[in-house]
Amino acid sequence: LQHPAARYVLNTFQQEWEHGKTSIESWTLCCDGSYYEGTKSREEATGWGFSVSYLATHTATPYLVHVSGGPVTDADLVHFAITKQGNDVGEAVALHYALLYAAIHIPPGSNITLIYDSTATGKAAEGIYNTPANTNAIARATRGVVHRLQANNISITFQHTYSHEGQPLNELVDGVAKAGAKQIFL
Repeated sequence: LQHPAARYVLNTFQQEWEHGKTSIESWTLCCDGSYYEGTKSREEATGWGFSVSYLATHTATPYLVHVSGGPVTDADLVHFAITKQGNDVGEAVALHYALLYAAIHIPPGSNITLIYDSTATGKAAEGIYNTPANTNAIARATRGVVHRLQANNISITFQHTYSHEGQPLNELVDGVAKAGAKQIFL
């Protein structure tokens, strides 16, 4: 029995393979953020999550290689010069950590599809939006990781998806990000 996220990766890969849009190796990264506004008994918190899937033509099913997530910590806020918690912060941190994972673990010459549900965060990583909100330290650091991946001949396809529309990988990382907002590390 395949997990819905694994089935999605396999179906997408097969469609792209048939149309000559993918190579032998295909990596899919999906990221999401979550924000908890806080209550009298608990402070506000932001979480992040990402998943990494891998499929090669010789495999029968895709591999869900890695899932990570956790809260946006004070160290994250200081490192990226972020002044307050929020959903966009979780989105940006998740996207940054997903690409950083790729830069460390995915071999040169690979193809990556990066799935995200925050248009502003995804476009900032692509370098398309150049507004003050997207020229902050985390956007610049993320674009630096994108350039590092591209320098290693890693092709990145940025793919927006709508949140809570049933896209399996997005639903998976949404749950991971929500756990992060509850101060749970995965």
